[in-house]
Amino acid sequence: MPFFKNVAFSLLDRLELDSVNEDPLGFFTYATRLAEEWLPGITTRTRRIRYYTIICGGLLLIEDEFKDLLRSAVNRDEETARLFMRWERLWAIWNGSVEESKAGMIGKNMVSDLFKDDYFVCGSVNYKFIQRQPDLGALGSYRSSMEALGLLKNDCLQLTPDGRTLGQLFWSQAKNNRARNHSLRALKNGKISFPRSRDRLAEYAAKFGLDVLGQEIKEEKSFIKDRLIPKGNATSRRSLVVEYVRNRGWSGYDEYSILSKAAKRGSSANKKTVFLERCAATIVALEEFRTATLALLNAFRDHLFLSGHADTPKALSKKNIRKIVKNVNLTHRAILRFVRSAEFQEVFRGFPMVECRTGQDEVEWLRELLKIHKKEMARRRTPKWFYPAGGGKWALDSSIVGSSSRDEELAPYSYRTNNLLNMAREVGCRV
Repeated sequence: MPFFKNVAFSLLDRLELDSVNEDPLGFFTYATRLAEEWLPGITTRTRRIRYYTIICGGLLLIEDEFKDLLRSAVNRDEETARLFMRWERLWAIWNGSVEESKAGMIGKNMVSDLFKDDYFVCGSVNYKFIQRQPDLGALGSYRSSMEALGLLKNDCLQLTPDGRTLGQLFWSQAKNNRARNHSLRALKNGKISFPRSRDRLAEYAAKFGLDVLGQEIKEEKSFIKDRLIPKGNATSRRSLVVEYVRNRGWSGYDEYSILSKAAKRGSSANKKTVFLERCAATIVALEEFRTATLALLNAFRDHLFLSGHADTPKALSKKNIRKIVKNVNLTHRAILRFVRSAEFQEVFRGFPMVECRTGQDEVEWLRELLKIHKKEMARRRTPKWFYPAGGGKWALDSSIVGSSSRDEELAPYSYRTNNLLNMAREVGCRV
């Protein structure tokens, strides 16, 4: 049974795309910083431990076989990334040949479209893979995590000794040099020189050693486990989170429920986990304030949409939104406790709502939020919700179509907990 059955490309997190306007007040910046406090070394895209090995295997091949090319390159990292994208496309072909019905991998649709009558019609590994820049492939998704786990050198696309060891474990599964030789030719000339029928590609993938029962896979899992969740390391946040969730029987809950439960526990008697609970409480406070402020912006948005013309924030004084405003003030007061604490001072550096006065009415709050929105969208060069229309009035941007009732339910940001738990399970850790 090919190991590909348990592999899927990382999904793009739509909240990370800077070309949309789903974050009108810039909360994502602070959520990302909090996520790094809660789980350093994990990102929203690091979801499968197999990617670490695939990346190390490709980079090892490139480093060993293209030494002269890399040495003479004007930009070594750019040349490495170019060759790696050929490697990832090669892997995607094999993945697609045995995962015909598997959903969720980056570039799946484009790879699937290149199969005609169970034959891969493209003879090149330079085919169009994903819409956005190449760095959104596995290498871009896992780079910071690989650095944190000691597999990749900081600020350089070059494997560490540990990364090279993991890459060697990958190639040892091929059993012979056929896989390496075919891959090397494809990286050199960008062409596929082996049979391209789906069954032969799937057979080739199996011969490549991607067998879940293989002894080498066990070695590989153990190697990654020791770095992902190091034993006996009291300072490893990843180990602490896995232990904390497991000991409380929370692994079956969704991420936000886990964070909410941790936040409600208050100060733990265990000094090792007290920070986890304070961090969880901060995350929950940020999410609640984000929800409350977006509700106020949506109230104004709906008014502008229904009226069909620009208006001033005073228009909301005629609306029955007392509950919304009360929630804004309550959650603002709650988040300020963490924003002003020395512990999270760096996390909330530049937080625009720190100067807002708690206890304001709907008009005062909306005026301040609109100003923050205008500055935030200009800074990020992101599409706006609202823009000034003169005379204290604001108009609805054309990119906002329809009322807020048509939006998807607002979901919390990802703080990476589920990603860690999934990978912990994959390496055999009891969760």
